[in-house]
Amino acid sequence: MEYFGLEHWSPNQKESRTRQWINLRNRLTCDSSGSGIQLMLALRVKFWVPVHFILQESARNLFYMQAKVDLLEGRLNARNWTNAAKLAALMCQADGIRFTEASLKCECPMKIRKEQEKLRQQEQHQQQQQQQQQQQQQHAQCSHKTGKDKEHVLSFKKRRLSKQKSVENIENVHCQASTSYAANSLSLTSTSRLSLEAVATANSGGAAYSHETHTKVCNDNKTSSNSSNSNNTSSSSSTANTTNTSPAYDNETIEKLLISSPLRIYEDYLIRPFNEQNSELPDDFLRQIAVEHGKLFTLKMPAKSAKYWLLQEIQDLVGYGEEIFCGVTANESSIRCDIAVGAHGVKVTIGDSINNIPFSAIAAAKSFRRTFKLEYVDDHNDRREVEIKLPKHAIAAGLYRSITERHAFYVCDKVRGVVTNQFTRDLKGTIASMFKEDTELGKRYVFDIQRTSREVHDQARRVLHERGIETSVQSETVTDDLGRLLPRLVSAVNDGNGAAGGYTSDDSASCSSGVSLDGALSMTSKLDLVIREKEEREAAIERCVDTRISEAMTCKICMDRAINTMFNPCCHVMACDQCAARCENCPNCRVNITNVVKIYLPPELRTHPSPITSEHNHLMSNDNQQQQQRSEGSKVTSAA
Repeated sequence: MEYFGLEHWSPNQKESRTRQWINLRNRLTCDSSGSGIQLMLALRVKFWVPVHFILQESARNLFYMQAKVDLLEGRLNARNWTNAAKLAALMCQADGIRFTEASLKCECPMKIRKEQEKLRQQEQHQQQQQQQQQQQQQHAQCSHKTGKDKEHVLSFKKRRLSKQKSVENIENVHCQASTSYAANSLSLTSTSRLSLEAVATANSGGAAYSHETHTKVCNDNKTSSNSSNSNNTSSSSSTANTTNTSPAYDNETIEKLLISSPLRIYEDYLIRPFNEQNSELPDDFLRQIAVEHGKLFTLKMPAKSAKYWLLQEIQDLVGYGEEIFCGVTANESSIRCDIAVGAHGVKVTIGDSINNIPFSAIAAAKSFRRTFKLEYVDDHNDRREVEIKLPKHAIAAGLYRSITERHAFYVCDKVRGVVTNQFTRDLKGTIASMFKEDTELGKRYVFDIQRTSREVHDQARRVLHERGIETSVQSETVTDDLGRLLPRLVSAVNDGNGAAGGYTSDDSASCSSGVSLDGALSMTSKLDLVIREKEEREAAIERCVDTRISEAMTCKICMDRAINTMFNPCCHVMACDQCAARCENCPNCRVNITNVVKIYLPPELRTHPSPITSEHNHLMSNDNQQQQQRSEGSKVTSAA
């Protein structure tokens, strides 16, 4: 339980990397806001430790759940897209998602969506162009129509002017006729008749001409309206044709294709790299996840092992196990400053500069209201300090608590009393402490850490041993799970094909479908490292045992030859036959030796000669070895 902590949780608030842990040594009412809202708590990993330190499967599952949420929500990021695909594949394998070969052959849904978006953008662009063309045509038609109207008005005005001129001419002629009436009446009547006929013909001709022009204008308007209507219908029909023929599929068909795609299951496991949070996903990213998932399927990795290797992989990621506290510098410039507290020290980021401060270099840490001050010693042995302002007083106190607790948990061998006994009092407790110094009234502990990382691991092993629960390291379990597969992979590499001895049809099909055996072997690099470490550890233990046995079976006088005699009457066995022949008293108890008895050690002990003897035998020539064997044979016969 020392690995985990509790914090206040709200369903409408997004989690951040700035944790406000509840002090489990204090009463819960002291940490709550008291606003009457229903109290909701979240269990989160407080101290991230190496995966081989986690002894219980239930604790490992909680670590995996927290790591999965942090990866998917962006609080923990991969190194690159390849690493993101591997992590996503491990999560799929850990969640029990079954790999299908069709996922390697089908089209990526993300690629289909991008193509459809491009088609929609092209359609919208074409529609905008067509609308602009229609507007231009309508504007041109309107300008043409207004020009014709102006011409018609001008022509009508000209006709009226010509009509007025003709009437004036008639009046002038009539005046001349009236003045000359007395002179020539016959000419007047004839002239008046002719003028009346001319006027009648002029009036009838002007009316007919105006009627003809009016009909022509109406016909022009009708033809222009018909042409505009035909243009509109043709443009609408063309747009309809383009909209009907441009997309490859309609929306319903596309949705059905996306739902039925085998790659759709990987859309819930999208992880982004550290430096590409705002960039678009690669078109074949889901296919990369499927390929990595196929490699794990080829290895037949169980869900338990996938969780283990996911926790092993994220240990190398940027920001693993760190708590981030954001603020500004306390000086006049007020530059943004981020402090990341990890397992090995503090990382201070001021603007573009990054300063890594190990716990051993920290001299003092203080918090006062919203201000936090950190004093440390740099590489040149100069004392420096960093002072920042944080948004709230609780965040500044949380930063001070995080640095102190992580230093005690990861670095120290034991939690000091200065840390465990540090507390504050409220107003009531302060007044009560004036009368009774050791009162518990109003006491609130600053830190709730009780054990270090080593103490937690040792205590867990003791408790599990007392309860009779196995505490085998998970790496050994993973080695046992994959031990049956590694010989088959090696035989497949030696044979040069996927159909090695013991391979099933599913395995060979998965290899032939694009999941290469080399890729599968690349995933076992760390497993091979675990196997090598285990073999080296066993070999070292065996060498140590052999050395101890060889030293125990070597003559204590010459330290060269093996023990093969026993002294009587003390029965001590400690010398070879050559050294025993020169001894009068036992070197161990100083008793007078009455006789020396030849003894024969068990074959198991005789097969482990001392290192000095082995080197001596290796350097001796064959003749000397034969002479030694003959002398030993003569001694045996004499003793018999």
